Amino acid sequence: MSLSLNERIRIIGSNTSLAWASFDIWWTYASHETRPDYLETMNQFSEFFRFDEHAHFVNMIMLVSSLYDPTGKTITVRSVINKAVAEGHTALKGMVPVCDTFADDAAIKGVLHMRNKLYAHRDTASTVAGVYADAALTADDIRDLIQRAQWMIDRVVEVVGGQPVVRNTIVGEHVSKMLKTLKKEDRRGD
Repeated sequence: MSLSLNERIRIIGSNTSLAWASFDIWWTYASHETRPDYLETMNQFSEFFRFDEHAHFVNMIMLVSSLYDPTGKTITVRSVINKAVAEGHTALKGMVPVCDTFADDAAIKGVLHMRNKLYAHRDTASTVAGVYADAALTADDIRDLIQRAQWMIDRVVEVVGGQPVVRNTIVGEHVSKMLKTLKKEDRRGD
């Protein structure tokens, strides 16, 4: 049995929302704008934040790669658009050529490379540093991929119906609030 178009839209929308959440949490920890403010506090709980930062980074890479996975029989931006067009939603036909550019997109290649060499499968011939260097991704690249997926899925929702992608910004705000609270608590303990 094949999943309905509406179920596929729900799944791809959820994956996009979760990618945003992991990005926002990871970027609060890693950004040159916020990390200096929280580094001392993060060092107080170094093992938690080391693992949490890594977990959200890996989750983000896995989710973003799922949005653009080129293999067949997966729920991706491309497969949802193709299914919508196949079901007669011809207003989306102009998005098909955009999906055709995914194969040559350097950021998509980088995310898929990281997933394939480090996280979904650990490559025996590659070092972690080598995979990161080969992927050549920036936070802006990842943010752009999530934004692009959200934009495309939201266009599908406008034509087909369903729930638009929601970026829950409260997640990042809560991480910042937690870090500020820990920082205050740490100061009280001195």
